[in-house]
Amino acid sequence: MKTSSFARTAVMAVLCIAALTGCKKETEPSPELSARVTGSYTISTIETGGKTYQAGQTNLKGGLTVVRESETSVGIDLNITTKDNGDFLQGNVSDVSLTDAGNGEVNLVKSGDNFGKGGNGRISVKVSDSNDQDMIITLKK
Repeated sequence: MKTSSFARTAVMAVLCIAALTGCKKETEPSPELSARVTGSYTISTIETGGKTYQAGQTNLKGGLTVVRESETSVGIDLNITTKDNGDFLQGNVSDVSLTDAGNGEVNLVKSGDNFGKGGNGRISVKVSDSNDQDMIITLKK
């Protein structure tokens, strides 16, 4: 009887150890690329000429809306005007490809040109004004 009691206890111990160590911890699936950037954004800062300005310090207002087209592409509706309601960036850009940039962010690519980055509640886009002055507009949700 002692032998069968010992064998039974040993089998139970092995089963308990196997049950505790044999399970893999499931990893959280990362959200599809388009889910990282969809939503509405308003201008937060503008970087130009090596300086960064808060939205209230500039002549621009408005924002953009990013809509899902597929897991790896979005459309962008732009509505950025001057404070006197003059056009600056108006219209729609469709079929913007997304690539993983790491750290929860994605690159925004159109016709092979990487023009911005988004994720974690913000988007930054590179644009040029009518005087060919480059600027980076950062927008937040």
